Amino acid sequence: MKYSSFNSFLKKDVCLFLLLASSSFMWTGSVNAREIYLLPSITLHTEYDDNKRLRETNKYAAFGVITRANAKAGIRSDSYDIALDSQVSINRYAVNKGSRGDVDIDSEDFRFDLSSFYNLTEKNRIGLSANYTQDTTLTSEFLADANQDGKVDGADGSGITNERNIQRNKWSVAPDWGYSLSETQLLQANYSHTEVAYDSSEASSYVDYAIDFAQISFKQQWTPLFSNSLSTSVMFYDVPERDQLITEYSINVGAEYQIAPTWFASFQVGSRFTKTEVPSVFVFNRQTRNFEEVNNSSDTQGLTFSFSMDKQFESGHTGISYSRSTSAQGDGRLQLRDTVNAYFKYNFAQNWHLSLTGSYSDSTSANNGDNNNDRTYFRIRPSIRWAFDRQTSLTAGYQYRTQKYNGSSNSGRADSNSVFLVLNYRWGKIATQRY
Repeated sequence: MKYSSFNSFLKKDVCLFLLLASSSFMWTGSVNAREIYLLPSITLHTEYDDNKRLRETNKYAAFGVITRANAKAGIRSDSYDIALDSQVSINRYAVNKGSRGDVDIDSEDFRFDLSSFYNLTEKNRIGLSANYTQDTTLTSEFLADANQDGKVDGADGSGITNERNIQRNKWSVAPDWGYSLSETQLLQANYSHTEVAYDSSEASSYVDYAIDFAQISFKQQWTPLFSNSLSTSVMFYDVPERDQLITEYSINVGAEYQIAPTWFASFQVGSRFTKTEVPSVFVFNRQTRNFEEVNNSSDTQGLTFSFSMDKQFESGHTGISYSRSTSAQGDGRLQLRDTVNAYFKYNFAQNWHLSLTGSYSDSTSANNGDNNNDRTYFRIRPSIRWAFDRQTSLTAGYQYRTQKYNGSSNSGRADSNSVFLVLNYRWGKIATQRY
């Protein structure tokens, strides 16, 4: 396809150039920076899971020790802000193999996130973000787990596939631009390019892919409490191995409203137009005794939306959201997902914090075709955190997961129970001066 023939090497050179340019800007900008800072932290996470890979059969329990080292470094002034957030994660598991033989789910994961912006004028701002991640299929997009804060790191939170642990490399670059038309009107444009590659030495159903995404949006602030927005976007999801290209156009309208001082709501609704292009195949027709070309390309249209409501109160906050969206998957398909998320956080003492998070998702193929990864997934996670002081905290919790596959050749339900204990230590900010 024409799009697939786009020079991947050139794109990687562009990404490298942007990263080097940002690093150079970070170095030269430090001369006039109002603050240069470093925020290091370390986390020791222990867990026991009776079905770590969330399998219906051939399941196994695992005890894990995950050590994460984080460091965020940056420089900032009145006109710019540049930050590099990095994480190294060492995952070690003792597996109750039983009759399963050797099971290796250990890994070393790396993540580097660059974020930056520069105010060209009072109304004009440009920005650049980039990411490089090395992880595995146990800790990446098919991950259904979450960290001690109830957030999913680099994952879609919709369930785990039943394959082996395969290494994944991902990089992305995303420039953006914003312009204030007036005190109440904002125009924004952004673009991102992402490439994902899996370890080719391991036989699996995962495929390498690339995504290009561009969006233009307009926001109108009608009152201090109410605003609405209009956006249009295009996405190209390219799978070179299959000579497949999925193009999706969308247009959305949304609004945000502060119902009361402690109540906040937002919604967005729109339409998507998805075109899937795959190579034609030739099938022998016994009646005509000729080979006939069969075109498997398809066009679909659907609704996308999101809704959320949050409530703040004196000792905590709670919220719920519901959304329908599409996302690219490592199996080379575009997934349509309905997701419900809810959370409740309560500070019942000065140093004691209670958290309850839950989610439900229903994933199907976005082009109405059969998908063996169609699935429903549910997770609930209560936890309690004790903050010794401003730097040190200890979190204990429990998590229940259940997943059911709905594909024609892949069906069944799996459940998992796990307990975890997390010790986190954050050093105080190391900075030239307070900003």
